[in-house]
Amino acid sequence: SLIFVGIGACVCNLFITIGTSYMFNALSEQLPVDVLNTANSIALIGCNLGSCTISFILKAIGLFNPNLSFAYMCYAIMLFVLSAGFFLKSILAKPAKI
Repeated sequence: SLIFVGIGACVCNLFITIGTSYMFNALSEQLPVDVLNTANSIALIGCNLGSCTISFILKAIGLFNPNLSFAYMCYAIMLFVLSAGFFLKSILAKPAKI
């Protein structure tokens, strides 16, 4: 169904945005200013490679189930797990303020 494909695409993009924002925020907090431009460039190359390979990943998931919405939902679940892991890591890494 086109509705489920649309929902899957929205969920995927939501978690991609969260992950990308977290990555650039972590880079700016943890790296010195003189290497930040290089780190951001490398991160952007990684983002572009990820965007380039997503069609292959979705096709590989489609080998197990030819339903397109299944592939998008599997990908969305993987991104959700990664985003939740990054979120929990950021919460647990910061000391509690009293």
